[in-house]
Amino acid sequence: MAKKSADEPRLVMLAGTVNQTSIAAVIKNLFELEFKNPETPIHLVIDTYGGSVHSMFSLYNAMQAISSPVYTIGLGKIMSAGVLLLAAGEKGHRKIGQHATVMIHPVSSINYGNIFEMEHDIEETRRLQDLLVESLSDETNLSTKRLEKIMEKEKDQFFEADEVVKMGIADIIIEKND
Repeated sequence: MAKKSADEPRLVMLAGTVNQTSIAAVIKNLFELEFKNPETPIHLVIDTYGGSVHSMFSLYNAMQAISSPVYTIGLGKIMSAGVLLLAAGEKGHRKIGQHATVMIHPVSSINYGNIFEMEHDIEETRRLQDLLVESLSDETNLSTKRLEKIMEKEKDQFFEADEVVKMGIADIIIEKND
């Protein structure tokens, strides 16, 4: 078995739905790479329609917990829960594909049960929404007020790569042969 070069890029892929299973695998990979060499960057490729806000925050916290810089690369679709994960990469090293699409919308949930259970669920959804807006604002050039305006619209909001760079969600547009 050939020994890996120290210069070899360390790559982790998040594709498909953001859920407990997919995020657990990504977090496991991040920590394994962190333990091998905490100084070397890890490249996290993101191509997702989004998914669970709790799973998103789990990976977001893991990215903050490790000392290895995480360089994010958004390809194809970076939607919903994927947006914060792209933005959470090492500043100056967050890339987005020239033809990628980013979609931002508010947290959603399904509430059922008696009135008190539903009110409790709504309070938790509001807490998660506020946490998402605050976290996105911390990671980008967007104020909480601007993010709230984007999310208050009655439909998903789609953005192209150049808009995403202006918003501070990514830093670099990947063009041919980059």
